[in-house]
Amino acid sequence: STAGEDSHGILAQAIGGGGGNSSKSLGFAGIGGNATSGGAGGDVTVKTGTESVIRVKGKHSSGIVAQSIGGGGGNAGLTVGALVSIGGNGGTGNDAGVVSIENKGTVSTEGSKDAVGILAQSIGGGGGNGSMSVTAGGPVGIAIGGKGADGGKGGSVSVASSGTHITTKGEDSSAIVAQSIGGGGGNGGIAIAASGGIMTPVTASVALGGKGGAGAKSGQVTVNNKSDLTTVGHRSTGITAQSIGGGGGNGGVAVAATAGASAVSVNVALGGNGGDGGKAETATVVNSGGISTTGVASTGILAQSIGGGGGNGGITVSGSLGASALSANIALGGAGGKGNTASQALVSNRGNIVTKGASSSAIVSQSIGGAGGNAGGAVAASVGSANAVNLAIGGKGGAGG
Repeated sequence: STAGEDSHGILAQAIGGGGGNSSKSLGFAGIGGNATSGGAGGDVTVKTGTESVIRVKGKHSSGIVAQSIGGGGGNAGLTVGALVSIGGNGGTGNDAGVVSIENKGTVSTEGSKDAVGILAQSIGGGGGNGSMSVTAGGPVGIAIGGKGADGGKGGSVSVASSGTHITTKGEDSSAIVAQSIGGGGGNGGIAIAASGGIMTPVTASVALGGKGGAGAKSGQVTVNNKSDLTTVGHRSTGITAQSIGGGGGNGGVAVAATAGASAVSVNVALGGNGGDGGKAETATVVNSGGISTTGVASTGILAQSIGGGGGNGGITVSGSLGASALSANIALGGAGGKGNTASQALVSNRGNIVTKGASSSAIVSQSIGGAGGNAGGAVAASVGSANAVNLAIGGKGGAGG
């Protein structure tokens, strides 16, 4: 029994450490270091006996919490060079472990908010962001943004409850929540290349935005409930089972520009592509217990498999400012990442389900593919050139899952 805020009845966690960030890099030719990966989250198992009684009264206090969380990857530091800059890559997010809860006792929570009866989660670590890369100062500049890293996988999650009852009284306080969530991909690094000169033959800038990291897959989620479940507050479902793939990271923005007087000015900017989303595995609920909810938006059983969305392509800008005989500016927007597929969301129910609030269905079962990422926009322009060629092509949108 607990009475204070943030005081769970049982809290079991395995959390991987976060990866280290790489430091800044400065020089004539700047080359950024790569960030390191996060640590893995271990397996977590919780079992309660038939004589177990868990009662918590505080806000943000759940009855049983079991979580495995993969460590997030580190972020790559800023890279700056006078002539060339190559950004470092983000660190990879690591995988989460298997989470299992077997409850044979009774659970009750009385906190006013965020007081879930049983919460089981396996969450993959997010990928680190790629380095921002900047080149400036000379007649020629090249900047390449670092790549965003991939996320870590969410592990399988299972909850089996056969105790007499699980009761919650607060808002956002579902009776049973089981979730596997893939880690999101890191964002690609921004690339900025700026060059200039006075009466120089050629000025040129090239900028390549970093690619976004891929979102990771989520694991299977299974809930087998024989207990009677009662929730009183708003947004408090009887059972929520979700497998959610990680979203892809966004591609890096690219900016290439020149300024000053030169015979020829050339600028090329290529936006980074967005990362693909992660696949979602099956979410399954088998229920034979009675379920009663009274709040608004408090569904009896919610089962969802949701594929990860693709990241957005990087925006690009290419332009020149100043007197020149010929100016050529090319901007190609990054492509959006692909959304990934969802698996089945299965519900088998033999229990009596009663919901009394608005927007509170008895059973909702959804399989939702991830949306594709948006295409990166492109802008190309010149001011002051006697002859100018400007080409701007937007990227391709990502396919849905």
